[in-house]
Amino acid sequence: MEPLGYNKERAAKILEKYDLDMLIASSPINVSYTTGLPLYHGSENPILLSLNNMYPHFTLIRRGHEGDAAMIHWVLYRSVERFSWVKDAVGIKSQDESAAAVAKKLKEWDFAGKRVGVETTAPKFLLDILYDPALKLQVINADRAFLDMKVIKSDAEIELLEKATLITEEVIDKTIKALHEGMTDFEIIRTAKKAFLECGADSWDHITMNIGDSDPEAPGTGRAIKRGEIIRLDFGAVYKGYVADINKHVIFGEAPERATQMVDSLLDLQRYIEARVKPGVNMRRLSDDALAYYKESVTDDFFFALAQSKESSLAKLSLEAVNLYNHVITENLAFAVAHSIGMQCEEQHLFGVFESLDEAFEKNMVFEIESWAIFEGALVGVEDCYVVTDTGCRKMSNMDKHILSL
Repeated sequence: MEPLGYNKERAAKILEKYDLDMLIASSPINVSYTTGLPLYHGSENPILLSLNNMYPHFTLIRRGHEGDAAMIHWVLYRSVERFSWVKDAVGIKSQDESAAAVAKKLKEWDFAGKRVGVETTAPKFLLDILYDPALKLQVINADRAFLDMKVIKSDAEIELLEKATLITEEVIDKTIKALHEGMTDFEIIRTAKKAFLECGADSWDHITMNIGDSDPEAPGTGRAIKRGEIIRLDFGAVYKGYVADINKHVIFGEAPERATQMVDSLLDLQRYIEARVKPGVNMRRLSDDALAYYKESVTDDFFFALAQSKESSLAKLSLEAVNLYNHVITENLAFAVAHSIGMQCEEQHLFGVFESLDEAFEKNMVFEIESWAIFEGALVGVEDCYVVTDTGCRKMSNMDKHILSL
C-alpha cells in the first residue's frame, strides 16, 4: 500500500536538512504517521495505542534509503501488512524485545558514531540504548524534523480533514438543537459524544465547552445553563485519524452588545489574516502585522469614543479617559493563534502568543486561525480551519461565528 500522508522524498530531504543519519519515531502519532499502523484512539480498535507501553512501537528511518523505514511492532497484531507500507518489520512480544530489536538494527547497520534524531518524549529505555558509550552516537532532538515532515498535507489528508471539519460542524448543530435552560454541562457532553458517533466520526478529539465563566478546558462540574450566560462549544471530531477544531457561541436570550462587538472585531482580525496568507508569506511578519492592525483599530475606537465626551472639567475628563481605556482597550485585548492541524489538533503553532515561526507558508499547509478576547471572565472568539492554496488560502469550515441567540 501507499502512504496516506508520509512522503518518503520529503523525509529523505529532512534527514539531509538536519544532517541526521537516522530518525527514530517513538510517539504513537509519529509511528502511526510514518508506518500507517493505527496507533490512535479513534481507530476501530485502539488496541495498539492501549498496549503501546507494554509493546513499544518504533519507526527507524535511515539517511540514504530514500525515506524507506524499518518498523518494530507488536507481533500478535496480524494485520500489519493490511495497514502498513513498511516492508522491514520486526515483531516483538515485550519492552525488552523492543529494546533488543533497536540495538540489533544499530549493530547490523554499523551505526557507531552516527547522528540519530529522536523525539524529546522518547522512552528512557530507548535513550539508554542510544547513549551506550560503545556506540558513541550523537543523539539529537528531532521534534522539529517530525513537525516539518507533517506540516505539508497530501490531498488525501486534506480530504480527511475536511470531512472531520464537516462532521464537527454537524455535531455542534445537533448539540445546539438539544440545548435548553437548566441543562448541565454533563448532559451537554453526553449529547455531544452521542452526536459524534451519529454524524460519522470515529471518535472525538476534544469537547471543550463552558457556560458563562466556567473553565472550558475542564467541563463536567454540574454547571447548568442560565439565561443570559454565553455558552461556548469548541469541538473536534476524529475521522480516520485526522481531527478538526471548530467553535460556536450561543446564549439563551439577547447577546450582550459588548460581546457582539468583540466577536465582530475578532472576525475582522481573522479576515485580515485570511486575506494575507499565501505561499511565501512569512508567518512571524504576518502575526506582527495582524496584531498591529488590531491594536490600531481598538485605539481608534478609544479616541473616537473619548472625542464624544461632553465633559469640560480636565480632572473629570482624565478620569473618564482612564475608565474608557479600561473598557475599550484593556477589555478588548485580543490574541490570535495559527496552528497546524492534522493527526493532532495542535501539531505546532505557526504564529501567535505562544510561538511565531520565522518561516513561510507553503501550499497544502492546513491550519487554524483562532482569535480570542476576554468577556466577563471567559474567552469569546472565533476559530476556523484553512488550507493554503497556490494563490492564497481556502476556508474549510462554514459555520457562522456570530453569537447565536436562542
